[in-house]
Amino acid sequence: MGLNVAAVSTTVAEWLAAGKARISRHKKVTDHLLQLGSALGLTLAAAFTLASLHWPHLYSQDSEVLSAVSVLLPWALLMLPINAMAYVLDGALVGAEDFRFMVLAMTRSVVAAMGPLLMVESAGLGLAGVWHAQAVLMLGRVTTLGFRYTSPEGRLPHCSRKLSVGYEQQTADTHINVFASSSSVTYELLDHVLYEARISFVEEDLVLNVAWRS
Repeated sequence: MGLNVAAVSTTVAEWLAAGKARISRHKKVTDHLLQLGSALGLTLAAAFTLASLHWPHLYSQDSEVLSAVSVLLPWALLMLPINAMAYVLDGALVGAEDFRFMVLAMTRSVVAAMGPLLMVESAGLGLAGVWHAQAVLMLGRVTTLGFRYTSPEGRLPHCSRKLSVGYEQQTADTHINVFASSSSVTYELLDHVLYEARISFVEEDLVLNVAWRS
């Protein structure tokens, strides 16, 4: 998952810096990765669910361990697609350097998860209560990061519009400069041709005058 975050963040950062035709590609690629991550998470969750009666026995034959696994397994499988989307969104916002919002989002998610976590011991929830708190944490992260990613005020759309406008302005300025340079060259060339024509006319006139006087 760490490699996933690093890869997405590096790609988004490079495309935001490059601008031009790549401005819209970072959103398309990130959307595609979100779809792939959630689809892979759902596929793994379905596969582990279908084999849940068999594969836990490969690791332990203890009845208490198997009982704990049967309680925790639904939560673990439920979190697979959610975790995948959270890590992709992490990478996208890291690449966009939206660190301030990420700190606020993580703080809010942690605060939301602290309630269930502090109730684990008092309510006697045990290890299942810890997984409940973790589920609240990851749901909070996906919700806040997803809101930022799709928001018009988010860092990614803002950068895209800014870079797009900047690139269009740069392109227009380039066209103007090229036109101005071309016009200047054309004017200088025309002036040179007229100057040569005037010199030729004067020389020809002098030759005719000399010939007439002779």
